[in-house]
Amino acid sequence: MKPLIGITCNFDPTDSAGMLTHFGVAGQGFHMLAEHYIKAVEKAGGIPIMIPIYQDFDNAKTLVDRMDGILISGGNDVDPQRYGEFISKECGGIVPERDEQDIAIVKYVIEATSKPILGICRGIQVFNIAMGGTIYQDLGKAGFHDHFISAMPLNHASHEVVVEEKCLLYDIFGAKKVAVNSFHHQAVKNLGNHLVT
Repeated sequence: MKPLIGITCNFDPTDSAGMLTHFGVAGQGFHMLAEHYIKAVEKAGGIPIMIPIYQDFDNAKTLVDRMDGILISGGNDVDPQRYGEFISKECGGIVPERDEQDIAIVKYVIEATSKPILGICRGIQVFNIAMGGTIYQDLGKAGFHDHFISAMPLNHASHEVVVEEKCLLYDIFGAKKVAVNSFHHQAVKNLGNHLVT
């Protein structure tokens, strides 16, 4: 049987997505996910299942329990209050409902299950925050190169990353350096508990 992979999704409580696309009516919230996540999970042999933002976290736990793996997807910035900082003017839009649920899912999966879990983009920041770490609110302001390389096509590598030899990613790629096309304006600052770089 194909594995079921739960993917957290973005949430727009303001109805701006629906109004912009003339889909829906004023006052509706939207749960959304970029198509790339769906296609990637299918291509890898899994069945993608979107995890919406629930009002009751027990519903999210019930769905997570039925999944074979979890993917924390990219999206909005995480509220800096979640890692003990004030919001800076460089911080992008935040969605408190998503922050709360994504962080709770990471903690639940790590503390109460043995399921594999992967963070992509925002997902990496959520992992770190859930484990007590902090992030840079804006890479440019922190003195790093801006990773928001909008001129690069999505399927073109924009830079390399170094892969630690004693990790699953190294086993998959068999290489210490891998070309990627990541686009970030935030990144891990102080590493959370039990995490390694």
